[in-house]
Amino acid sequence: LESNLAGLFSAKHWLRDRVARHLIAYYEAAGDPAQALDLAKRCASFAAEVYPGFSALHAWSLETQGDLQLRLAGFRLVGPDSVEVPQEGLPQDALRAAWRDVGPIYTAAAEALRALFGPDHEFFVAIRDKRDMLANVTSQQPAAGRIAVLRDRK
Repeated sequence: LESNLAGLFSAKHWLRDRVARHLIAYYEAAGDPAQALDLAKRCASFAAEVYPGFSALHAWSLETQGDLQLRLAGFRLVGPDSVEVPQEGLPQDALRAAWRDVGPIYTAAAEALRALFGPDHEFFVAIRDKRDMLANVTSQQPAAGRIAVLRDRK
């Protein structure tokens, strides 16, 4: 399906992006999170290129990308603002890599949602709290106090 769409629509066509978003859910349900992650990255790039500046679509695309990266690394996402390490744990290098790779993605999503909806809106609060939880479960300190800045800035 994806190869057929590539032949019909440019990479910047809204319909191709819409189908990719549906395919992300399909590949997740089918047990192929790696394929879903590839599409999620493409959707995030699409949103950044087509909607420059802060965009809720881009923020949510980034969140989806980060969530998939964490699932592939073995983390559990048990709610819209919760990240858990499996009971058997993960190696320290996997924890550090998760923070290094996904922390900035969640930060970018949080900053966009804060700018668009304000510091008290549930969209911002959920991604901010998810990022805080990721920092907590990976035992990492937020880079340059970014979490505190996101939490306290009004």
